[in-house]
Amino acid sequence: MHIRKYSSIFYTLLLVFFLEKSSGEGSGRLLSEVRQLTFDSIRAGEGYFSSDGNLLVYQCEKVPKNPFYQIFVLNLLTGEDKQISSGIGKTTCAWIHPSGKSVLYSSTHLDPNSLDLQSFEYDQRASGKSRKYSWDYDENYDIFSKSLDTGQLSRLTKHKGYDAEASYSPQGDKILFSSNREAYSKPLSEKHKLILQRDPAVFNDLYIMESNGSNPRRLTSALGYDGGPFFNSKGDMICWR
Repeated sequence: MHIRKYSSIFYTLLLVFFLEKSSGEGSGRLLSEVRQLTFDSIRAGEGYFSSDGNLLVYQCEKVPKNPFYQIFVLNLLTGEDKQISSGIGKTTCAWIHPSGKSVLYSSTHLDPNSLDLQSFEYDQRASGKSRKYSWDYDENYDIFSKSLDTGQLSRLTKHKGYDAEASYSPQGDKILFSSNREAYSKPLSEKHKLILQRDPAVFNDLYIMESNGSNPRRLTSALGYDGGPFFNSKGDMICWR
């Protein structure tokens, strides 16, 4: 019994040693010439390259009087950093059209309570109360497309529910996205009402639609989160989490 016990401890320590060693070596092999791209934001993340690699779309917190993410496009050739979203409400999950001429993203700026929610978030931070991090599956998220040339904004979804995590097909004619709209469009059992209140992501399914927002089709239907979908390079397969 003692031999088995100490053998188990030995192999556990050995495994930890090799994992730490391989982790350190792996970062050196996989990452090189690392450069910081954003400096003036409180937080920044979820960035994606344009198809030619010259633009980077990302979300960050740096718009005055708004504690939530807003969408920006950074030109990696010139250094120009351009705000894409309105500066009101919450935004997330941006993607650049393969043509490089428009940006896809989700926003709650049409929610009439946006400014009140911004003030409330600042009050929560000022209170000093610790909060567990969790993503906000706000039912007012809709998907928008904005032209980089003209600035024209087009609303692509109009359903109550979280419409976000969208990406273009390689040809730019289709959009994949995640949504829990079904939970808001049909009667729910008391059990499912409680689940929706506690964890709305449980009802997220994958959808596909035309790039102008028409002909949305549901791709998954099993209870449980489906999101973060992307096309492969040919546009005939998708991956998601």
